[in-house]
Amino acid sequence: ALSGRYLVTRSGTVRRSTAALERAGVIGWTVKQSVFQRRAGLLSVTATTAAGGGAYTAYDTDASEGLTFAAEAVPGLLEPFLERSPKKA
Repeated sequence: ALSGRYLVTRSGTVRRSTAALERAGVIGWTVKQSVFQRRAGLLSVTATTAAGGGAYTAYDTDASEGLTFAAEAVPGLLEPFLERSPKKA
C-alpha cells in the first residue's frame, strides 16, 4: 500500500512481517514472475533500497495492479520500461 511518503508491504500467514519504507529511498524495482504466477496473472514486485534489509517484496500481486503500484510509488523510475495500451475514446 502507499501511505503518504511511505510504501508499506506485508507478507506471511503464520509469521507476519510488515515493512514501511520511505518512497524516496527506493532506488530500483525488480519484477519476477514464475510459470505458475504467469498462469494465474500474478507477479512479485520488489522495491530495492540501500536501507534496512535492502529489498522489500509484494508477493503475488495482480500483474497490472503490481506494475501500476510500483509506477505510482516512485514516479518516473519504472515508466521507461512499461508499455501502456492506447486509451479508447
